[in-house]
Amino acid sequence: VGPRCAHLLELAVGVLVALALLDAVYLAGAAMLRPDPCELARRVSADLRAHPRSGAKQGAASLPKIVHQQWKSDVIPEGDFKAYHARWKQLYPEPEFNHMLWTDESGRDLIARDFPWFLEAYDGYAMNIQRADAVRYFALYRYGGLYADLDYEPFVNFWEELPQDRVSLIESPYKANEMVQNSLMSSPPHDPFWNVTFRLLYERRKSHKVLSSTGPSLMDAAINAAPDGSWVHMLPCENFHRIPLGEAGANAPYISRVARAFLAYTPLSKSCGDWTRRDDCQFGLHHNSVSYMSNMGNGLFTFLTNF
Repeated sequence: VGPRCAHLLELAVGVLVALALLDAVYLAGAAMLRPDPCELARRVSADLRAHPRSGAKQGAASLPKIVHQQWKSDVIPEGDFKAYHARWKQLYPEPEFNHMLWTDESGRDLIARDFPWFLEAYDGYAMNIQRADAVRYFALYRYGGLYADLDYEPFVNFWEELPQDRVSLIESPYKANEMVQNSLMSSPPHDPFWNVTFRLLYERRKSHKVLSSTGPSLMDAAINAAPDGSWVHMLPCENFHRIPLGEAGANAPYISRVARAFLAYTPLSKSCGDWTRRDDCQFGLHHNSVSYMSNMGNGLFTFLTNF
């Protein structure tokens, strides 16, 4: 190795060490400034009671005790997904809660029966994840209740933490990508927020970019287009969505896994707390399996052009 190459290598190592030190300082500062999760949950609950949704009518629809989930068929595979699904049923027991598992077939039936104006757009999506995204919004509009991805693991029954009078969307820790995610949501039936979402869905129906056509970036756009900020409540990531180190993107293309692992502990993401703890008001955990990306390949071009 010549002197010039050695100098460049030394410079690169120095930059990496400096970045690592800066990141360590950031993480330590973020931990010091992070609110106590239990106090945050109490404060959010009190604020929701003190400030009802703007324009809400007396006797307006409240949150029905329905838990919506999705899979390709009605047979959930053995492993984590089945275990998490069983945990939902344990913590949200029937008959108090009605559990609705949406499949590819029943999801399309819902669109064809209750939202025929959207069926052509639904069938025309390039990827099945776009149909899965869209169905969950229509299901919440039609029936109301709570939606959770199959890779979302509940630790407690947090029903009382959900507002009755408006849509709730889980806060995303990946602030460089989006404000919210659609892995955990709740809604009264026929909430007008979904009409805003449906309009954007239809406008973007021909796009193959998952995040912005049907996913979290679409939800960000719907929040920004809503007439009033009180229409949507954000479920704090400190309580609902800490980043699981080593799990994020397990089914994703390699470049996505690298990006998620790198971004998770930098200022580009929000430091939401220790995901391994169960004693500090962590109500549930999104394991970020992103199973829909498992057939996208490992190429950088594929990753970038889909997101």
